[in-house]
Amino acid sequence: MVLSGTLTYFVGNRETIVAEPGSIVFGWQNVLHGYLNQEKEPVHLLVFVTPGKIGLAYPDDNDPIVRKVPVECRKVHAEEEVNASSEYSSFQTVLIHGRYEESVEPDTFKVFIDWKKKQLFIFDEEKVELTSDEPIRLLKYVAKS
Repeated sequence: MVLSGTLTYFVGNRETIVAEPGSIVFGWQNVLHGYLNQEKEPVHLLVFVTPGKIGLAYPDDNDPIVRKVPVECRKVHAEEEVNASSEYSSFQTVLIHGRYEESVEPDTFKVFIDWKKKQLFIFDEEKVELTSDEPIRLLKYVAKS
């Protein structure tokens, strides 16, 4: 998720996506991806990595291990409805007005993101309890431990 600045996000070895503040770009396991700040302004990112094993291998686009995900499925904006998932994690939009609760889920890590205020609410195998006097749109990230 880009918090500030503009990021060039590489999809495989051939295509790019320009990600501006509020953009969420997905780079699932075995889907080639990378990023670079090509501007003078600093870029601030929030990066989630699951599962715990991170590899540095960057195979060729034609390697059979590489999964193909269309470019148009790789980027959303936090102002839009978000509902994306992989076998390891998910992102979805949650509107909170008043009290919001979710029960404890074993082996589950949840983060609620207010990207405009640059705030995170983190729940690690805990009951989720959030309150807002006015409607607030948060991005919810869920990963299984």
